Amino acid sequence: MTLALLPFTFQIVLQSIVLWLIALIFGKPAGFREGVALIRWHDWWDYRWPFVTCICFVMGGSDRALQDRSLWFHEVGVHVKQFEDLAVLSDVIAGVVLLYGYLTGHTTWPLALGIWASGGPLWLVPNFLTALRFRKAGKELGWRTWRTMYMMSEHERSAFAQEAQFVRNGGTLHT
Repeated sequence: MTLALLPFTFQIVLQSIVLWLIALIFGKPAGFREGVALIRWHDWWDYRWPFVTCICFVMGGSDRALQDRSLWFHEVGVHVKQFEDLAVLSDVIAGVVLLYGYLTGHTTWPLALGIWASGGPLWLVPNFLTALRFRKAGKELGWRTWRTMYMMSEHERSAFAQEAQFVRNGGTLHT
């Protein structure tokens, strides 16, 4: 969580509260780390979904996975930043919509509110659908369709590329 961005990413805080409550179905609270709520998957869910998942400021996984530093960098160091970027983008677009409404006399605040509130992980949903173009590659890897949609989505491929750049730079964020 980037505290300096918090005024611009507040919608992610609201979404995180809802996600945390939903995640309690699949696991139990395991504390907080660097502003991210941790959920330890129940065994029955860990068997069905053996992945670490971070949405907004909520990260779920097995005990071992929640302590893994490389997974932490991937999930929190990359994905949380992606969510924050999308939230700021939704602020800008909602502001433009409000300004348009103000200048033209149209009522645009409901649309602007919807754009603002949806900023963050909801904007990644199209990535899962467009990842279906990789079905052939997924089948060659022995993946089911849902796993191909997850692993080949734009935000996941971008995260892997950012991790590779981090390693190439000797563990620093400088390019």
